[in-house]
Amino acid sequence: MTNNYDPTTAPGETRTRARYIGIENRHARLPMVRVLEQVVIQLADGAEKILEDTNGFSVTVTPEELATEFPLRDPETDDIIEGQTSSAAAVMALVYSWTRAKQIARDEAATPVDPVDEPA
Repeated sequence: MTNNYDPTTAPGETRTRARYIGIENRHARLPMVRVLEQVVIQLADGAEKILEDTNGFSVTVTPEELATEFPLRDPETDDIIEGQTSSAAAVMALVYSWTRAKQIARDEAATPVDPVDEPA
């Protein structure tokens, strides 16, 4: 069975969406990406309602997986963005960089700043 991942456009249409995407970064092991999915239906008022949580999948981020490339998609329409690609390595580098920026910001906010002595 092929799932529909496109946005719903009419009442009664269903689509499969990712409800959870997480990265397990276990010590001394390869990272693993987990994706959990659910099916939603568009209601008469245009809102979507969850019908059921479904299966998902996991991918171990091996050196071979890091080398894979894929087309970029518009998150609003699911359309492929012509001529735009990325790689699993780029995604992992972005997630790592974003995480480190958040860690640094948190640590800086929690660290008291020593007052500078004013000259007498």
